[in-house]
Amino acid sequence: MKQSKEMIEVLAKLDKAKAPKSGGASCSISVDLKVSLIEGVVTSNLPKQVQLITNYISACGGTCTVHELNEIGKVATGLQAWARNDGQPYEQSPQRVLAHYFNKCTGTVEWSDKKGIKAVITA
Repeated sequence: MKQSKEMIEVLAKLDKAKAPKSGGASCSISVDLKVSLIEGVVTSNLPKQVQLITNYISACGGTCTVHELNEIGKVATGLQAWARNDGQPYEQSPQRVLAHYFNKCTGTVEWSDKKGIKAVITA
């Protein structure tokens, strides 16, 4: 694909730019991590993406890997699709969302003052 002159100049400047470095705390979890659903926890007041993740884990029999969550998110349809209410797919993978909410999902950190600590998974 042919690139515009402006884009070529931008890319040339990027080649000369200092490489970005990670800022210490990583927001990532391994695709090999096994997660298990805590039975009986109500998730209806949690973010939709967390509800979908817990539904995916439940559909796998209560335990699965993060890789399996990613794969289910790619193929799930209907009300369980990895998408917003308007049908637009989420930009982040289940892995990325779980990494973001991990401490809340495992009960290490409270969801909010009103929701408090509510563990929904173990890892």
